[in-house]
Amino acid sequence: MLLASFLTACVSSLSPVPEDRYYRLSEVAGKSSGRASLGGVLAIGTIENAGVYNERAILYSESTEPAKLQRYHYHFWTDAPPRLIQDHLAVYLRKASVANTVVNDRGEVDWSHLLSGKLRRFERIMDGSGSRVAVDMEFRLMHNHSRKALLVKDYDVEVEVAGDTVNDAVEAMTRALESIYGQLLADIRRVAR
Repeated sequence: MLLASFLTACVSSLSPVPEDRYYRLSEVAGKSSGRASLGGVLAIGTIENAGVYNERAILYSESTEPAKLQRYHYHFWTDAPPRLIQDHLAVYLRKASVANTVVNDRGEVDWSHLLSGKLRRFERIMDGSGSRVAVDMEFRLMHNHSRKALLVKDYDVEVEVAGDTVNDAVEAMTRALESIYGQLLADIRRVAR
C-alpha cells in the first residue's frame, strides 16, 4: 500500500509531455509582372543540403556558440526544409510569371531551364537581446540545350524575429526566403535578356 501511494504521488507530479507542433512557410506574396522572362519550362531542381537539413526539426544556434546547431524538441517543419523551399520557390516564381511554365523537377517533364540550389544555412540565431533568422543559399540557373550556366550566385539574408515564439521565427524565415527569391528573380530577369 505504501508503494502504491508513492507511485501515485510520483505519477501525479509529472508534467504532461508537450504536444508536437508543425510549421509551414507562409503563403508567398509574389505577383505577376506580365511577360515571362524565360521561354519554355523552368524546372526547380532538388535543393542540395547538409544532412541535418533533411530532418524536420527546426534548428537554432546561440550567438555565443555560432558553430553549434541545436534542434527544438516538439517543433517541426511539415516537411524537410529543402522540399519546403523547392515548393515555396516554385509557387513564388509561378506567381511572378518568370517562365511560361514553372514546375518542380521530378524527371517527368522536358524543361528548357533548370534552377537548382544548395541550402547552407536555415536557422534561428538566439542572442541576449532577441533573435534573428539566417538563410544562406546558392542558386544555379542552367539552359538545357546548351548546358550553359546562366547564373551561379550566393544569397545570404538575416532577418530579425519580431517576437519570442517559434512561430515568430517561422514568419521571419518566410520573409528571409522572400527576400532571397526577390533577388533571385531580379537576377534571372537580368540574365534572360
